[in-house]
Amino acid sequence: MRFNGWLSRVISVASCSIIFGSLSGCITPAMRYQSKPIVVQTVPFFTQKKVAPHPIPSWQGDWAFRRWRFEEINATFFEVKPDLLIAQEVMQRADSPYESDQAILTSSSLAGYTWSVAPVDKNMLTAEEESAAVAFSYPFQLRVGAPPPAIWKVGGGYLAGFILEFQQEPLAVFSWFQDQAGWSHNTFDPLLPLVQAFLQQNKICASHVLMGGVFAQGIYDPSYQNFLQALGLRDASEGFCEQETLCYTHTSANKMYKTLFGESIPKRGVRILVPKNAQVFRSERNFTEPGSIRSYNERYGLGETWATLYAGWVTEIQLPSCE
Repeated sequence: MRFNGWLSRVISVASCSIIFGSLSGCITPAMRYQSKPIVVQTVPFFTQKKVAPHPIPSWQGDWAFRRWRFEEINATFFEVKPDLLIAQEVMQRADSPYESDQAILTSSSLAGYTWSVAPVDKNMLTAEEESAAVAFSYPFQLRVGAPPPAIWKVGGGYLAGFILEFQQEPLAVFSWFQDQAGWSHNTFDPLLPLVQAFLQQNKICASHVLMGGVFAQGIYDPSYQNFLQALGLRDASEGFCEQETLCYTHTSANKMYKTLFGESIPKRGVRILVPKNAQVFRSERNFTEPGSIRSYNERYGLGETWATLYAGWVTEIQLPSCE
């Protein structure tokens, strides 16, 4: 697919040369792209704050249960090896370096990755902190002099904004979380000027904006569509979801999801948004299969270990240059 993308651009330039005799005669100059395709992953890790229905015991603060789920998360990350992870519901327990999602992943599948973490909530009962986060490896790096992550809480959810550097140019990465319980009309209307100001203040061009996470809004919600249009973004899954059932990320096929929500209507809520002119080579869901059977799971009525509450989404793209 990477070859096909490169070939299509070569053919486009060659055709223009043949028709007009020279590239200077082309009406629209060829789009310039960054040299390296990147793999972007988004996934919510599940805070365990959501209480299972009676008589199932509460799984709040249960780090044995969380570690077993993270064995399955590690297995997927070893396979995917994302260049950039956009994560939500990242947890750590205060004063415990071992009870931390970041520590578990850094000691295994994401060894060598750099993290930027934005705290969003605390659970006083379990002494746990929830964060949005990005984790990344080359060719991404922290931008020197960039401000700390920004956090906006809106519509029962949150949006975290991070500034990274990608091939000597600044890049804005947003981690969004809003589950169905926090859904409200026009959620994105008050959020849009905040994001636009963040991009302007940090001198981010429209071609260097990425967003991933959990969206309660339907795909055709007017507030959501206006948000995409204003920021020049599109859903990376466009053209890859002709069979909608293969793209559901909220589904009772996930037994942990079914335990909480029952036989609710499936939907595609986990998404990655990319610039309109980005080239998308691959876009699909993951974290869709259960892991190994453990006797411990019987405590929560689960026959298998489900890594996450919702499926994740992974895409391979090539970003345009800002020039």
